[in-house]
Amino acid sequence: MNKSMLSALAVVALFVTAALAIPARAEGLDVNPGGDFGLESFGSANASAYFDIDISNTGSVDFDSVSAEADFVEEGWEDSAVSFSDEDGNSGEGSIAWEGLAAGATIALNIAAPVPSGASPGEMGTLNVTITADDESEMVQFSIRVTNWRADYETETPPSFARGDMNTYDVEVWNKAEDESGSGVAITDEITLEFTGVLPGWSVSFDQNDDFVNSITLYGMNSGESTMVPVYVTLNDDVAAGPATIELQASSTDPESDDGNYYMQPPGSLSLPADVQAYSGATIGGEGSQSATVDGGTLSWAFTVKNEGNVLDSFALTWDTAGLPSTWSTDAADGSTDYLNMNAHYSGTVTVTIPAGESAAASGSFTLTATSTADSSESTSADFSASVAQSFGMTVAVAADAISAEPGNAAEFSFTVSNTGNGFDTYTIGVETLATTYSPTTPADTGSLARGGSTQFVLGTTVPDGSPAHANSGNFTVTVTSSDGTTAVSTDVSVDTAQVFGLAWSYRTDDADAIIDSISVDQGATGQVGLVLTNTGNGADTATMALSNAPSYADLANATSKVLVAGGEITVWVDLTPAGDETVGTDTFQVQATGGGGAVTSGDLTATVVLKSTGGPDGETIIVEDEDDGLPGFGLLAALSALGAALLLRRRS
Repeated sequence: MNKSMLSALAVVALFVTAALAIPARAEGLDVNPGGDFGLESFGSANASAYFDIDISNTGSVDFDSVSAEADFVEEGWEDSAVSFSDEDGNSGEGSIAWEGLAAGATIALNIAAPVPSGASPGEMGTLNVTITADDESEMVQFSIRVTNWRADYETETPPSFARGDMNTYDVEVWNKAEDESGSGVAITDEITLEFTGVLPGWSVSFDQNDDFVNSITLYGMNSGESTMVPVYVTLNDDVAAGPATIELQASSTDPESDDGNYYMQPPGSLSLPADVQAYSGATIGGEGSQSATVDGGTLSWAFTVKNEGNVLDSFALTWDTAGLPSTWSTDAADGSTDYLNMNAHYSGTVTVTIPAGESAAASGSFTLTATSTADSSESTSADFSASVAQSFGMTVAVAADAISAEPGNAAEFSFTVSNTGNGFDTYTIGVETLATTYSPTTPADTGSLARGGSTQFVLGTTVPDGSPAHANSGNFTVTVTSSDGTTAVSTDVSVDTAQVFGLAWSYRTDDADAIIDSISVDQGATGQVGLVLTNTGNGADTATMALSNAPSYADLANATSKVLVAGGEITVWVDLTPAGDETVGTDTFQVQATGGGGAVTSGDLTATVVLKSTGGPDGETIIVEDEDDGLPGFGLLAALSALGAALLLRRRS
């Protein structure tokens, strides 16, 4: 290896050694800028806008040199007029420099950027500030907003709000206008502060007594003047706990400007900070009462738990089922909700199973309690209840659905009513009939029965007088209706009019209404006597006639059997045919009629056989009738006289 190569290697080694001797920088330059509003500040014409920059050495090696330099983007803005200063008294115009910055140290740099005299409100200026530390540099771009005034609110401790609270904010508005000499001047700007946004849960007003005053206007300000504008902020509803910001908008018009110059402070530059207090709470929905049928079954409730607090929260769910009957079952089980945001819901279901056959009086209840895990003192409960719905059922039975009764007599039907429903029930009794001549009655129109109970009632009626046998009798429909008005049972009953049998005899009369109950008949002649038979019953009857105690020469002239309608009558004739040698004398006899009601015997009939008359030609038949005067017994007297004369002659002989 030659000397030149060795020399080269030595030089390389020297550089490597030197490089290794330089400590490595872990971090480096850190720049933290700020203004009135982020990287933006306010300033009037002829005045200045102010910024600050914290320049930090975050590395482990000292900086040998640090500098800051200003550069305006817009023409007419003077870089050299930008003033720099730090807390140690160092300053510079247009730029500033420091002899190093120790590792971990920070320079607090203040910047005053002048606004040209010709700048108009609303105009914007851009200032670039470049920070250089050794071989590192970083540029910060600031914005300058030209304005004659500024509205702001500052506080170290934001007001605290609970739901329903109102706090007052004093917003300061001050006149920033200056003339070319740097002295303050009055302004005529009409400055308006207003709340225009939609902020759920909050209300903002400029009048303590009126929630709807959303703006206020200041008409000009004197030189160097500042004004406190009270703003009344109220938390009306649920708002998430923690920091909150209420934004106001500030704007102005200059009535002295030829073009009515309008200026708006940047949105967000006037902020009212607030701190919302945390609270917990919940509501439960879906509670209520349900009913099951007599056959039982499973009832289901869909319930919700809503986070009514303003913090993320979950809720422990506990069930109290002590109010349910022991024979009922439920799937209610303790648990918890998911974590819920404000106003979020948790949904669940719970069921209760009721066995079949429960009475309508059976009921039960249970309770759900939701307790906040964020605040165990906050809980709410909801009640659920179940019952067995009443089912209605009735039966009605009658001992005999058909009864026979004679006219004028009573007929009674005995009914049994039973409650086949699952609870106490009242019922009504209704009777319907098409027979207007009948008037059915019951002891009462209503009644009541316990579950499974039975009772009796009687339906009575009277067969109308004069009702014909087996004619249209009383047909009734008896209906028992439950208290629900729809459950009803009916049964039909009927009353048959029984037949009443009756036969009555009466004597015939002549034209003079004299009774004809006797007759005289000569020996060998014929005669006839009659009676009237009447059916006094209410139906047709077959009458069979026969003579009673009658002499041999007496015989029924017409049929011995006859059908008589109700009220009908027939004349029954008796033929009298005494022979020529028939004994003279008087016989008393009757006619008997037998019908459905038994035998009825007529009154007496008298027949007198008189001595055959010799005045007539041989073989003449004499029909002996009653004398013309119709008096009974006259022929009999004549016969007796003739008989007495004959006996007297016989003794003389």
